[in-house]
Amino acid sequence: MKKCNFCNVIIKDETDHCPLCGGVLEGNDPGVSTYPNVLKKEKAVSFIFRLMVFISIIASITCIATNIATHVSIAWSLIVTFSFLYVLLILYMFVKENAGYRVRVFGIAAAGVVLIILIDYILGFRRWSVNFVLPSAIILMSATFLLLMLINRRNWQSYALIHVGIFLSSLIPIIMYKFDIVTNPYVSQVAFGLSFVISLGIIILGGPRVKSELYRRFHILGK
Repeated sequence: MKKCNFCNVIIKDETDHCPLCGGVLEGNDPGVSTYPNVLKKEKAVSFIFRLMVFISIIASITCIATNIATHVSIAWSLIVTFSFLYVLLILYMFVKENAGYRVRVFGIAAAGVVLIILIDYILGFRRWSVNFVLPSAIILMSATFLLLMLINRRNWQSYALIHVGIFLSSLIPIIMYKFDIVTNPYVSQVAFGLSFVISLGIIILGGPRVKSELYRRFHILGK
C-alpha cells in the first residue's frame, strides 16, 4: 500500500500517483521504493515566485510614492521598479520549464539591455546605452553563441536561428543611427559586421542541415 502525504489517504491500487491530487505516492512498507514529490516542489516554486511578485509590487509602489512625496527631480523609483521587473523576468525564465537555455540567455540579455537603456533615458539620455552598451551586448552574444556552437559541434545547426536573431538585433543600432538616436556608430558597425559574417557563414557553410533546421524552427527557406 502507498500513502499520499498531502491528502493523508492510503491507496491500495498499484499506482504511483494519488487519484485525488495527482501527487506522487510514497510507499509505507519497508523496502518499498519512494519517489520525490514533484508536485509539491512545483507548488513551492510557484508560491515563491508569486511571493516575489507581491513583494516587488509593494516595494515599487512604496518607492514611487516616496519619490513623489520628496519632490526629487530624478525618477529613481522608476529605475527601482524596472529593476524589480528584470529580476522577476529572470526568475520566470528559470521557473518556465519549456524554455531552453538559448532562449533564456538571449531573453535575459535582451531584457538587460532594455533596462540599461531605460536607466539612461531616466537619467537624461546621454546615449551611452545605445552608443556602447547595446552594440557591445550584441558582440558578446555573437561571440558567446559562436563559442557554444563550436563546443556543441554535433548539434551546431540548432544555433542557426539564434544567430539570425542576433543579426536582426544588430540592425537596431544601425537604424537608430539613421534617426540620430545613436551618435557614435563605430561599435554598432562592428556588431553588425560580426553578426553578419557569422550568420552568413552558418547559412552558406551549413548547407542543407541549416536550411532544414531553419525550416523546422521558423518555416522559412522552403523544404
